[in-house]
Amino acid sequence: AELHQDPCARAMEIFDLQAARQAEVFSALRIAQLEIKGIYDPVIHDPWFANFGWEAFSQEELLLVPTVMALESADRLAGSDLRPFSRLMSSGRPVQVLVRVQAHNNPGCDDREDPFATYRIELGYLGIAHRQAVVAQSSGARHDHLLQGYLAALDATRTGLHIINTGLRPESKLMPLNAWLVAGAAIESRAHPFFRINPAAGDAAALRMNFDRNPQPEADWPIHPFRYQDENGNLADRELAFTFADYALLIERLRHHFRLIPAGCDSDSLVPIQDYLAMGQAEAERRIPFIWAVDANARLLRLVVSRELTMACRDRLNWWHTLQELAGVRNRYVELAVERTRAEERARAAEQRALLEAEHAAE
Repeated sequence: AELHQDPCARAMEIFDLQAARQAEVFSALRIAQLEIKGIYDPVIHDPWFANFGWEAFSQEELLLVPTVMALESADRLAGSDLRPFSRLMSSGRPVQVLVRVQAHNNPGCDDREDPFATYRIELGYLGIAHRQAVVAQSSGARHDHLLQGYLAALDATRTGLHIINTGLRPESKLMPLNAWLVAGAAIESRAHPFFRINPAAGDAAALRMNFDRNPQPEADWPIHPFRYQDENGNLADRELAFTFADYALLIERLRHHFRLIPAGCDSDSLVPIQDYLAMGQAEAERRIPFIWAVDANARLLRLVVSRELTMACRDRLNWWHTLQELAGVRNRYVELAVERTRAEERARAAEQRALLEAEHAAE
C-alpha cells in the first residue's frame, strides 16, 4: 500500500512499472517459442519486440500482471482528481479504482453546502462515459454482489470503477441503526441502485448491462406491506412505497427537510410523495408531499417533505429511469413501438369493420 496525493496518476505509474518487468519475461517466452518452431527472423521480429509493451499482452498475460488498485475519495473524484481519473479510465490499463460514497451526499457539493442544493453528480454515469471501462455500483450490504463486480472487472482485464456504499451509523437518541441497515435502505430507496457495465460482454447495451439484485426493478419505488396499530389500538395493514425521502429520514443531518403534520390536520392537498412525483406539474403545484413515520411511542405520523428534498427524489427517480432504460426494463423506444403497432392494428380493424358493414348494407 502507498499513500499518494494523486491515486489515479500514481496507479498508472505503478502498473506501467509492473507491466514493463512482465514484458521482459513475456517477450523472452514468445521469442523462445518462435525459435523452437524455427520461424524467428531478427529482421522482422527484433523491431516488434523492441517496442513490446502491455498493449500487446494477451488476456492471459494481463491476468499475470499484479493487480493495481487506487482508493479514491468521491469528493475529490468529482473535483480536483477528475482529470487524472478520466485519463486512467480512458487508458485501457487494467487498474481498479475503488470509490466509497454516501448515498445521501452529492460529491459535487462543498462540505458546507446542502447536498440537495444542486443536482447530484452520479459517478456511475461519469464512469459509463468512459465506454471501454467496467463500471460497477454495489454495496457492502450485499457482499456477494460486490465480489461479483470485482471478479467481472478483473476477468475483463480492463480499467474498472467500483462505486461502493458502505453505509453509516447515524447518531440517534433512540436505538442506533446498523450501518448495513442504512446501506440496505439506500438500495431499496433508489439512492444507490445496483448496476454493472462490462464492455467485454459485447457491443449491445443488453449484453453489457447487469441490473441484478435491485428490488422490484420494474417499479419506480419498491412497495412493501406495513402493519401498524391505529388510533383505536386495532391492527391495520397498508402498502407503502419506500422512496429516497424515507431513506433521507434515517440521516440526522437531513432532518430539517421534514416538518410534522399535526394530528387531525387533514386536507386533500396532502398526498404521499410517490403519488406527488407521479403527477403532472400543474396538479403537483396544488399538492403537498408527505411521508409516513413512527415516533418514539410507535405512533404513526405524517411528515411534510421540503421542496429541496422533493426535487432530490425526482432527480433520483430520473437516474433510476435512465438505468432501467439501459437495462431494457422500461425502454421508451420499445413502448413507443408497441403503441404504434397497436394503433396500426386498431386502424386496420376499424377499416375492415367499415368494409364489412358496407358490404352488409349493400346486401
